[in-house]
Amino acid sequence: KFVLCGRVFVPFHAKEGSVYLFETSQNIDRQTNLSEGDSHRLTLYQFVKWHNPLGLNSMQPISKWSTRWALGLSTSIPTIEFSAENIFFIDDQYAMDWDEGKPPAEKIMTDGCGYISGAALTAIMRVMKYSSRPTAVQGRIAGAKGMWVLHPDPAHQTHDGPLNIWIRDSQNKIKLGSLHKVGRAHRIFDLLSPSRVTGPSRLSSQTLVNLAHGHVPFSVLKDLMAEGLHEEVRQLTEWSGPDSMLMVWRAVEQAGRVVTSRLRRRIAGQARALGLGQLRPHEELAGGIDGSDDVAVNPSLHDSANQGRNPRSGEPLTLHESVLELLQAGFHPLKLDQLFYKLEYVVTQVLDDYIKKFHIPVEESLEAYIIPDPYGVLEEGQIHFRSSELIADPESGARMNTVTGPVLVWRNPTRLPSDVQKVTAVSHPKLGEYFDVIVFPVKGERSLASYLGGGDYDGDTVTLVWSKRLVENFNTAPLCMAPAGLSGNFEREVEQVEEFIERTFKLSPKEAQTAFQKVLLLGLADTKIGLYSKFHDLAVYERGYASAAAIRLAYMFTTCLDASKTGLQVKRRVFEEDRKNNGKRKPYYMAALEQNTEGQEVSKRKGSTPYLLDALVDEGCRLRDDFLTRYSVLRNPSTSAADHDLTLPYLRASCRAAEALQAGFHGLQDNLSVVRAHVKEAHGKWQAAVSLQKKASEGRGSSDPKTQAIQKSVQRFAQWPDSKKTLFFSDEDRKTIMASYAYTLSGSFGFSAAFAELCAIKARAQGAVLFADRFAEVMCIPNNTLRALSQAQDDVDE
Repeated sequence: KFVLCGRVFVPFHAKEGSVYLFETSQNIDRQTNLSEGDSHRLTLYQFVKWHNPLGLNSMQPISKWSTRWALGLSTSIPTIEFSAENIFFIDDQYAMDWDEGKPPAEKIMTDGCGYISGAALTAIMRVMKYSSRPTAVQGRIAGAKGMWVLHPDPAHQTHDGPLNIWIRDSQNKIKLGSLHKVGRAHRIFDLLSPSRVTGPSRLSSQTLVNLAHGHVPFSVLKDLMAEGLHEEVRQLTEWSGPDSMLMVWRAVEQAGRVVTSRLRRRIAGQARALGLGQLRPHEELAGGIDGSDDVAVNPSLHDSANQGRNPRSGEPLTLHESVLELLQAGFHPLKLDQLFYKLEYVVTQVLDDYIKKFHIPVEESLEAYIIPDPYGVLEEGQIHFRSSELIADPESGARMNTVTGPVLVWRNPTRLPSDVQKVTAVSHPKLGEYFDVIVFPVKGERSLASYLGGGDYDGDTVTLVWSKRLVENFNTAPLCMAPAGLSGNFEREVEQVEEFIERTFKLSPKEAQTAFQKVLLLGLADTKIGLYSKFHDLAVYERGYASAAAIRLAYMFTTCLDASKTGLQVKRRVFEEDRKNNGKRKPYYMAALEQNTEGQEVSKRKGSTPYLLDALVDEGCRLRDDFLTRYSVLRNPSTSAADHDLTLPYLRASCRAAEALQAGFHGLQDNLSVVRAHVKEAHGKWQAAVSLQKKASEGRGSSDPKTQAIQKSVQRFAQWPDSKKTLFFSDEDRKTIMASYAYTLSGSFGFSAAFAELCAIKARAQGAVLFADRFAEVMCIPNNTLRALSQAQDDVDE
């Protein structure tokens, strides 16, 4: 128990290193106060009975029961309420060759996807203020989770009909009993995300290996990397022309996803539901965990280290935002050292992101949610995709809204050869109203989603690629089945809910409470997901992508992913053997990118053919060095010259003080001397700080002595000189003169101590238009504006 101000909190769920608690009805050293909402508090027993009743959900492992608490922690928005009589429970559709009994997941052709009426989608659109009605929505309702797609019956597609929803058996995760008797909250649709499209998509290290295994030539993949690098670096380093800095601003904003990140910070839990950002963060591409399933509230969104400004200098705490504000103020990278070097860091980060994470864009691609064919008109091996917005073909310039012809589909992670499938995209008139979703067939021996790393339709996002260079060369691998005897690698003692109830019934109250809390906090158990990901990477590197060892470790990884639900744990003997064989060495492509490789053993790969990722890393490093060398050449001697706009306020103050002194008035000169002495003192402390040797921080949240010393010098600068000794300067004048003099002493010191004021000085000199931060934080430059400016510049050049 945790006691805060007399209120008692108890943990009820753990996920991804976080423990979630709720307030019970118990008090310690305080009295119940109904005016503060104490009457709404529940006991742990009442909370369990309300959200996830044990008795009604006894036919499952206790570990799976424990994971269902995550349904209540999703980053969702409550939208519309359904009446109990308008919530229908329907069967799933199974593969035609399945006759009886409980089918495996791959035989469930509609796994995780139900129906919703057009009127309900319209109502959600109005609540969320979308510009148009989505085809499908991902959400939670009445203990169910997954996707709900527009009902295929035209009678249920009208915008003014009843609000109906149909829940599949595969979606119903928590049984609540009669929906006429449960609280209204259970009948409210909690929206996670609407159907939408993002693109272009990016490749990952695992996808690259799969494509190479499918006979896509190395030259094609190398060209994709080079083209992507050239384009992004070009946008960041084309500095000629009157509007060039607008182009650079947009490229920096895109590289750092600044505007989206700012919005996500302000509306943290609503970002996905409002359709902001990528369907999946780029960090998930190589990590192997699809973030669309049971995503609990992410505490990192509130991490103050990733937002805001230095309270003393006013400089944004992120590199990309700092560069944007320098550009907005009117600085040019060829005329300001600080901007030149910060922009160099941005370019370096873009290059490193390509090389380290292999995030190579494919122009002819997109990502969207998948749904099962609601009409059953698609044949096995066919898909359908229609966009609500026109898509421009990068080669021909032709605009289309439907993708047709041979395409590749995959779902991250792609750890098995068969995780990328070549299928045929068709345009079917029956599916014309299903926009911004990828429709998969319900025909065949197993669901197409299950081929893609064991996917389903409860909110999985799939990459769709129609690039001829990739599609025409690719050959789909045969389905990779789980190796025989895989289950023998795991402990098989899985306790059912009924068995748990019987066991704890015989225990003392204290023992039963301890046992129950262990179940609630099963999410803290070590699942070894990350380790088996690395084991698999090494096995692929040393033995081949389709080797028996690599396939086994891929299935070990996916089984560990589901360990929290299944309760399966890797046998200690098996894990130690796997770690012994795969845990000590690193592939060359990983080690080559690490600065400190001391004590690490680099794997020696057999065979004469270079490994794809090794070759791409070498090629990427060559391109990186070439780009950075060319970047350094851009700098000219004038970059180091002092900016006249920034030195002018101090020069003017000095001239005024000298003129006043000649007239016999000492006040201005005396005041200016006080300001100078104060700035010089802070400058001296700053010089001593920057000369210190940087040391590694001692722990999380701590900073090295050098950084601390620099911040102390900035703090000293921000402390105003004695106001009685600077009476002839207003606060604004004093701030401007201090910043200008600090810059005059040292440009680096000036921006370290007075970033915001120096930007303001420059902006005023450029004829600034002032507006509040809340406006600046949501502004961006639309693509069509950039295209117009770019075309206008091309016309001038010609």
